[in-house]
Amino acid sequence: GRVKVADTIAELAKRADIDPICLEATVERYNHFMDEGEDQDFFKKAEKLYPIRTGPFYAVEIRATAMVSCHSGLEIDSDGQVIDGRGLIIPGLYAGGEVLGCTLGRRYIGGGIGIANALTFGRVAGESAAKGCATHRA
Repeated sequence: GRVKVADTIAELAKRADIDPICLEATVERYNHFMDEGEDQDFFKKAEKLYPIRTGPFYAVEIRATAMVSCHSGLEIDSDGQVIDGRGLIIPGLYAGGEVLGCTLGRRYIGGGIGIANALTFGRVAGESAAKGCATHRA
């Protein structure tokens, strides 16, 4: 199955087809960060760091290529302004990223594309929203 269980990190690595030396080093590094109270890799807050020392240990297979995108969502104009069901702009409402249903057409072209959409349309929507705020203040 897609969930692997083992009593040791090395055995878990073997069952999950992961290099055991790399996985043990990764867990050891994480536990060191937990002991020091500072996550230098992902910058998690100290209270969110939990030790990984006592089994059983679990690994779950995640396949990014199997993750799909929603093909329905908000429609926007070229400025990132949300368009209602009648085709009219909703003043002051902007959107970007995965809430959009119009960016990929009828198919999902591959893992990671949602990040590009979020960055691109998030920037467009953010810049447009800032201009809109400046106009309303004037």
